[in-house]
Amino acid sequence: MSRFLGSSLLIAAALMAFATASAEPEETAQTRAAALSRSGHFAEAVLAWREAAQAAAAAGATRERVDALVRLADAQQALGRYADSLQTLSEAQASAGESAPAAELAAIHGAIGNAYVALGPPDKAREHLTKALELAKTAESPALAAALLTNLGNLDASKEAYADAARSYAEAAALAAKSGDPALAARAHANQAQAAQRAGAPAAEVRAALARAIELADATPDSHDKVYVLISAGRTHARLADLEAAHVLLRRAETMSEAIGDARAQSYALGYLGALYQDKGRLDEARLLYERVLAR
Repeated sequence: MSRFLGSSLLIAAALMAFATASAEPEETAQTRAAALSRSGHFAEAVLAWREAAQAAAAAGATRERVDALVRLADAQQALGRYADSLQTLSEAQASAGESAPAAELAAIHGAIGNAYVALGPPDKAREHLTKALELAKTAESPALAAALLTNLGNLDASKEAYADAARSYAEAAALAAKSGDPALAARAHANQAQAAQRAGAPAAEVRAALARAIELADATPDSHDKVYVLISAGRTHARLADLEAAHVLLRRAETMSEAIGDARAQSYALGYLGALYQDKGRLDEARLLYERVLAR
């Protein structure tokens, strides 16, 4: 199945903004952990977020501890450690309590739902994501709602309900634009394009969503998330037989991932470039790229 871009990190980022609105500007443990997550160094981020959660607990800072635990769960999910993330989120839920602010509870339920998108069952994923979306609306947080709609779209895509997924992604992109979050909007448009293409939408509609995704991504700093927008857009262009556009985007993704030290993303970019060269009959170049992936 195709790789759709999730938004657990963006859910956590929305919670971070909420949790630290009145905090002191220098929070060394959280700043370091956030930098590791942004650059795709998730194994190191797991350790750093655990350290940040412990520091917050020692200081009696409940909201900061909840934030760190949600972001720890995100890093675990990025590594495929979904069962571990559910244990972490159980800690976050217990620490937050049922009387916690709506945005905090929405982030927790959204991250739990995201884990169940991967682990199943789908009904449990939808239950948590729908509850999270209701809480995000109560909190009047369009960015959080957009992230949750992206993950609801991912749930539909996992069931090959691509038309439904495309509608969720389009709504997510509109909310992200409303909240002034180009990174989130770029991810939503990249997913919208991929789902629309899978649903059989006209190529012009798919290309319009791709163009918007790239335009928005280019307005953001280089990061793990930006690399994956470029990879997703490149793969969708390849499925439309826009091979030159696909080549440019995948090359950009490979170069950017190397620059930020994101080895996992670079391996994906190299692998998809190899597949593209193979489809174009450039077998020697494809072989060299595959060898680079295997050597990593």
